[in-house]
This record gives sequence, C-alpha cells and structure tokens, in this order.
Amino acid sequence: MQKTFAASAIQQIIISNVNGELEIRGWDQGSIEVNTSEMVNVLNPEEGILTIQGCADKLTLHVPFECVVKARSINNNVLVEGIRSFQLQDARKKVTISDIQGEVNLTEISDDVALTNIRGEVTIGDLKNKLTILQAATVRILGHVHGNATFTSVGRLEARTLSDSANLSNIDYAEIALVGNTLEAQDIGTLNVKRVSNSCRLLGGRKSQFTLGKIGNKLSVYRVGSLVVNSVGDSCEIKESPQARIQLSRVGNNLLIEGAGQVTIGKVGNHCHVRSMQGNFELGATGNKLDLEDVAGNIQVGKIGGNANLRAIQGSTALGRVDGNLELQTIFPHNSNSHISVDGNANIELPADANLTIQATTGGIVQGQGIQRSALTGKRTILVYGEGAAHLEISAGGNLNLTGDTAPTSINKGQHWSDEPKHEYQGSEGGDWRDYKYNWKNYQGNWQGYSWDNFESEMSEFGREMAQLGQEIGQRIAHTVNEVVSSIDIDMNEDMEDMEDFDDDPDDDAAHDNGYQHAEKGRLKHLKEQLKANKSRLKDQQKHMEQQARQAGERANRLYVRLNDREWRMDPERVNRIVEQAQRAAAEGIQGAQEAVAQALLNLNVLSPVSPMPPMPPMPPVPPVPPFAPAMPPMPQPPMSGNGFHNAPDTAQPFDERNQPEIPVAADETGEQAQNEQPVPVRTAEDIEKERLAILRMIAEGRISPEEGDMLLEALS
Repeated sequence: MQKTFAASAIQQIIISNVNGELEIRGWDQGSIEVNTSEMVNVLNPEEGILTIQGCADKLTLHVPFECVVKARSINNNVLVEGIRSFQLQDARKKVTISDIQGEVNLTEISDDVALTNIRGEVTIGDLKNKLTILQAATVRILGHVHGNATFTSVGRLEARTLSDSANLSNIDYAEIALVGNTLEAQDIGTLNVKRVSNSCRLLGGRKSQFTLGKIGNKLSVYRVGSLVVNSVGDSCEIKESPQARIQLSRVGNNLLIEGAGQVTIGKVGNHCHVRSMQGNFELGATGNKLDLEDVAGNIQVGKIGGNANLRAIQGSTALGRVDGNLELQTIFPHNSNSHISVDGNANIELPADANLTIQATTGGIVQGQGIQRSALTGKRTILVYGEGAAHLEISAGGNLNLTGDTAPTSINKGQHWSDEPKHEYQGSEGGDWRDYKYNWKNYQGNWQGYSWDNFESEMSEFGREMAQLGQEIGQRIAHTVNEVVSSIDIDMNEDMEDMEDFDDDPDDDAAHDNGYQHAEKGRLKHLKEQLKANKSRLKDQQKHMEQQARQAGERANRLYVRLNDREWRMDPERVNRIVEQAQRAAAEGIQGAQEAVAQALLNLNVLSPVSPMPPMPPMPPVPPVPPFAPAMPPMPQPPMSGNGFHNAPDTAQPFDERNQPEIPVAADETGEQAQNEQPVPVRTAEDIEKERLAILRMIAEGRISPEEGDMLLEALS
C-alpha cells in the first residue's frame, strides 16, 4: 500500500500500534508518502493532523523536514532521520534517531537507543538498555537508564539515574545524581555528581571544575582547575593540575597528588604523598606516612599516624603530632613561624644561610654542627642561627638532629623565664590557626622573661587544637559539596510529568469526530501550558521564601560574645555541648564544673537560671471567635510529590502567648511567690577561684576546647 497526502495543511503526524519496523525520513518534497505491505488505518488529515493506526508490517514514511511526528506502541525497530521533532513512547526494539532540528522525547524504550546530531533538547524517561548520544544541545534524563550510557559532544547534560557505567566526552556542563557503576569523563567543563558507586576516572582541562559527592571505589583525576570531593572509598590519584584548588574531605586509602595549586584534605586513611605544589597544604589527619616534596606555600597538618618526610618546603610548617619520626628540609623563610610536635626523632636539614631561632624540648639528645652532644642531652634548648629571624618551636620525644654546615651563634640551655608576650597567630589562607599566642618578633634574641612551663602548656594547647583540624576541614568540605549536589535530583522531580502519556493521542475508535478531537487537544494543550507556567512561578516563590527563611535562621542562631577586645562566635549546638560536658565532668569527679559553666553562661546572658515551673491551672474555655475577613492571600499550591499527591503543607503555627486567654492569679498565690523568693547569694573570691579551677580541669582533660575555655574564664572574671 502506498498513499500520498499533500503536506501543506499537515503540521503533525501521530502513529500508534505498529508491529513491524517504523522508518521515518525527511525529504524536501511538499507531500507525505506512506508505504506498507499491509492495510493500515489512515485517518483523513483534518485540522493539521495525520493519524496512522494499526500496521502489522513495516511502515515507511517520507515527510517534509518541518514535520513533527509522535509515535507510541512500536513493537520493532525505529529509525528516524531528518525531521523537525520526534516523540516516542513504548518501543520494544532498537531506536535510532539522527539529524533532528528540534526536540526529541523518549520514554519506555526496551532496547538500545542511539541519537546523533540533535539540535534541540533531548528528554528521556525510562530506558531498559544502552543509551548513546552523539552531538546534542541539551540532554535531560528524568528517569532511569539501566544500560551503559555514552554521551559525546553535548552542551548540557542533566541525568537522574544512570544505573550502569557512564562515559562522558566533550561536555560543557554535566550534572548527575547517581552512576550505578563506573564513571569515565574527559574534556569536561563543569561536572557535578552526587554519587558514583564504583570507580571514577576524570580527564578535564585547566579550567575544569569537578564537584563529587561520594565515590565508592578509586578516584583518578587529571588536568583539573578545581576539585571538591566529599568521600573516596579507596585510593585517590590527582595529577597534572598545577593551578588547581583541591579539596578532599575523606580518602579511604592512599592519596597521591602530583602537581597542584592549593590542597585542603580532611582525612587520609593510609599513606599521603604530595609533591609539586604552588600554594598551601592543609591536612587534618593521615593514618600512616606523610610525604611532602616541593611545596611553595605553608604547611599545616593535624596528625600523622606514621613517619613524616618533608623536603623542599618553602613556607612555614605546623605539625600538630607526628607519631613516628620526622625528616624536614625547609628554607625557614624570614619572619616565618613553625611549630612541630613529634613523638620520635626529628632530623632537620638547615639551609646554608640559616637565619633561625629554635626552641626545643627533647627526650633525647640535641646534636649538630657546633653543638657539644653531651651538653644538650634531655634539655630544654634555645639555638640561634644568624640573627634568628625565622622561628621554630619543636617538641621531640626522641633526638633532635640538626644537619648542615652552619653552627649556632648562641645556645641557651634550659633556663626559666616568665611573662611572655602573646599575639594571635594567623595561618595559611586555607586553614585556621585559631588563637595561637606566640609573638617571636618581640624577642629579637633577648630571651629574658620567658617561661618554659608556658611553652610546654602552649605546645600542648597547639596539639589539641590541631587534632580538631581534620573534623573542621571535613565539615567545611562536606557543606561545600552538599550545596552543589544535594539539589540535583530534586530539581528534576517536577519535570517527570512531561513524560506522561500523550494527551493528544488518537482514540482507537476511528468514528470519533476529528474536529472535536482537535478542539479537545487544543484545550488540553492550553491547560497544560498554563499549569506549567503556574508551577514555574510557584517554584520561584518557594525558592525565594526558603532562602529568606534560611537566612533568617542563620542570623537568629548566630551569637557573638565580646569581652576585653576578644570575640567568640557561638551557636545553640555549641552551647548545649559545653553544658553537657560540664554535667559529665561533675558526674565524673570535677567539683563545681556544672556550676562554673552555668555561672559563666549566665554572665554572658546566654543561659538564665530557670526555677521549677509551677503546675498550670486549668485552661478556661475559649470563647467563640467572631467571623472576620481574610487578611492573607491564598497560599500557593504545594508541589506534586512523586506519588501524584500534593504534599501536605506545614500548617503548625508558632505558640504566641499574647494570643492566649488571660489566666487569673489567685491572691494567695502572689503572696506565696513573694515569700518563696530568696536573695541571690554573693559569690566570693574563693567561689570564683574554684570555678576557674573547674574550667581549667575541663580544658586539660579535653572536654572543651581552649577557645571555649578562654571565653568561660573571661566570663567568670
């Protein structure tokens, strides 16, 4: 059967229930040609729509390039090329589409799908097999792709669930909620992925930006401009990114970085090896060795579970704790400050023109050029090289070995001083050195008035603060990642409705009046467009309201405490934790801990003493509320949930005491209250000192941070 229709009045072709292959090709003729070996039900083209139903064999159409075609229930292969727009639902075999000027919409496809040169937007629902897309402007995957997915030369890719492996190449922007297996990507501009269940290998460019939530296995990254990762289950390797800013919250196994700009890491489970860095290096903790080589910036590390080997370091160095031995080779820049605590031996290679002051406590010997080995055994020592412009504080459980050809200009062995000057030490751009209080510039080689007891307590405080570094970094990076990836799948929820059954499919009964059908189609189309516009407007309003509520909540939760020109920022969670620690301390034998914390917080107007709440009298009946005119505009309709029902809005209103009926107070009740009120006892100097001792014990036992302790002590004063 072959039939030809004039195409001048036909704007859309609708095809359904084809058991054979479907082939649609665009041509430059002004007619539509239908070819099939079987009889087919072709409804007369009226109102701009040509309807073809029920073909048992292969169906071939030649249509003008500007035709829009919609098809459903195709039980064999589908081939479409060279038309304006194509929509397909429920196809059982392979689908091949190419050279489409406008949109392509696919869902419920059982076999492989291949798309080539799609200039409009591609929208895909559920696919049960492989997906291959070559050259497309925009691709949106709102459902699940169960087979491997390959995307090449795509402007923008948004995908909810790629259940198997995914391969991306030459993508300007990609946003993926879940990759069920491995992910490989190269030549990517921006990549945001919430989760990859297996390994991930990324090859970008110098300006590429990658944000990754959770990687289940290994992560390999090459040539990147910015990398932020929340969690890597196994090893991580980053190379060829000399200008990159790298932020890693957690790496489960080994970490290797070769070539980077600035690096911030929360925790590495095993060995950490970094070399060739242009900026600062910040690490919370590593479970095993740390190897750093050729670092131009400052170094800050909380805890190293094994040995530390640092070579060609050009900035200052802060190591909170090294469980093993230390090998350090650095230039000690002029006026720099370095702080190191090592349980084992410390071997430090001094530069030829060393201009350095070293203050050290060691459990073993101190040895080096111009130092008598026996004279500095187990001593507290100050060594000055040159003018002593750079400064190093080091506490070593073993020996301190200073190598190099330079001898110290002065040696001081274990004397005691007091009244040290203090200042707040600021660290690298990527980290927070907290309130470290050494001001080496004020000494200038004159060490009179310095206390070794204070030195050891300050080093202990430094170690405790650095031990918290990993947790702080991890929380900071996790927050950064969540801001990017948490909304990926949420943003696509509302778009799923676009993948529903076609509203304008022909009725199976050919006797229906085509004019009535077309009128209904137009009405439904108008309603659908109006609904979509309303949803977009409500979505914008909801985002604006959420943003305002979030900002108001953040402002309300911030508490700034300022005493004696010092300022602390607190929040309810932090206050609750301090109170909880005080209760535990009191229960475990620190007398006065709970009272000291309560008094300090009371002085700061953070916590007020609360007397026992008397029983409430019975509530009188509420009088009927008179009718009133509505003052508020109608609430916007909440978004549709995934199950097709509206989410119930949260109608709970905050309690407002002013709106409650008055409760009469009995005359004798006020008298009893006056009799029960007791004068506030006056706190003596002895009481204050006991409270201060309790706070100091809580700091020493690590129950509260030194910063929190300083605030409480200032408040008690």
